[in-house]
Amino acid sequence: MKWSWSIGRIAGISVRVHATFPLLLLWVALRQGGGTAAAIAGVVAILVVFTIVLLHEFGHALMARRYGIGTHDITLLPIGGLARLERMPREPRQELAIAVAGPAVNVALALLFGGILFAVYGVRSIDAFKVFQTPYRSFTYPGILAQLVDINVGLILFNLLPAFPMDGGRVLRALLALRSGDLARATRRAAQVGRVFAALFAFVGLFVWNNPSLVLIAVFVWLAGAGEAASVETEAALERTTVASLMITDLRTVAPEATLAEVADLVIAGSQQDFPVVAEGRYLGMVGRADLLRGLTALGPQATVHTVMQQGGPSVALHETPATVLARLGESPTRAIPVLDGDRVVGILTAENLAEFMMLRRALS
Repeated sequence: MKWSWSIGRIAGISVRVHATFPLLLLWVALRQGGGTAAAIAGVVAILVVFTIVLLHEFGHALMARRYGIGTHDITLLPIGGLARLERMPREPRQELAIAVAGPAVNVALALLFGGILFAVYGVRSIDAFKVFQTPYRSFTYPGILAQLVDINVGLILFNLLPAFPMDGGRVLRALLALRSGDLARATRRAAQVGRVFAALFAFVGLFVWNNPSLVLIAVFVWLAGAGEAASVETEAALERTTVASLMITDLRTVAPEATLAEVADLVIAGSQQDFPVVAEGRYLGMVGRADLLRGLTALGPQATVHTVMQQGGPSVALHETPATVLARLGESPTRAIPVLDGDRVVGILTAENLAEFMMLRRALS
């Protein structure tokens, strides 16, 4: 994820912290009364919460791994954690298992901390759950254990709200898809429910709890849910067509020894912004508008394409389904990806021509 820093790898998965996360720690520290000690305690408490959030996200990631789905990274943001899977599961049962795996980690942790609390303090452990009414107890061992239980129970309840694309919303979509067999329809319904919860989060955050984090979560739920619903609908439409019918075949290619000035002339003379680099009929890579501008600035107009091109990179084979194009476009450093027949470039695909396809499809329907 952009604007994030890697803090290490666990189980082969990169763990990252978003650039805004330190602002949360600063905000928590400044809001604490009682001087430096209280500020440090507040920051430590937030770090404990986000350690639990990280474990929650690893629940999703490791369950996804069982189904052969990798995880790009896990990023901690002020509003929670985000595990970026390489792809979303297509089978509803797999999505159900992956969605439930995160809250299941919190169930296990709540039982662990609650079990330790009861084993050590017996029936007296019930008093420890009054820590929020009596703050000084927060720093006793039973108080700390009780808070750890409360944190995990809170995460379970909140994440299982059917606010797509949160965990509960994904559970809802999986159940709807299992019932109807139509993933796109299930996603639309789950996203509609998610928008209702987003509006509720925003109202409570603004007018009841005065909680900006809840408002940010509302924005995330609304936008991310709408975005994923549109993506699933696009994938469903693409599955019913072919790469050959979507690709742009009226295109120009460039040789690796061509100068940047020559490529600039092609950009000016036409609408094509990204060019496959071809030598002796064989595809070598892509050179995009951003590569061209960077090369012109750093190396000058007589530099060759070979010095600035993106070698290799994502591509799609002529026989593949167009649904794979969306993921490949997300991975591509250029705005277009080539369509290959063996090593030969036969076309390109861009986000723009996919969007035009969807627009025309909606108009025709």
